[in-house]
Amino acid sequence: MIFAIAVTLGCHAVAGDQITGKDLAAASAVFSSIAPEAAIGAAPIAGVRRILHPEELLRMARANHIEISSPMPEVCFERATHPLTAELLLPVL
Repeated sequence: MIFAIAVTLGCHAVAGDQITGKDLAAASAVFSSIAPEAAIGAAPIAGVRRILHPEELLRMARANHIEISSPMPEVCFERATHPLTAELLLPVL
């Protein structure tokens, strides 16, 4: 189990090892038709951001038969984490 700082403003939290369709749809409603369980890519490790750039998002949209009429902004993902506390650490020490 990895614990670190909380998710940074502007980035979307990813709970598991994969960014899923559900995560991508939460970040951009354009992708709401993608299956929620679809694997989009690896989630970043704790404390690191993964940026999906407009070109990547456009490729994903085309691959999933989604039409995009305007430029896409980049989308940021971070691993969902929480601060270390004595209550979390003592049982594992």
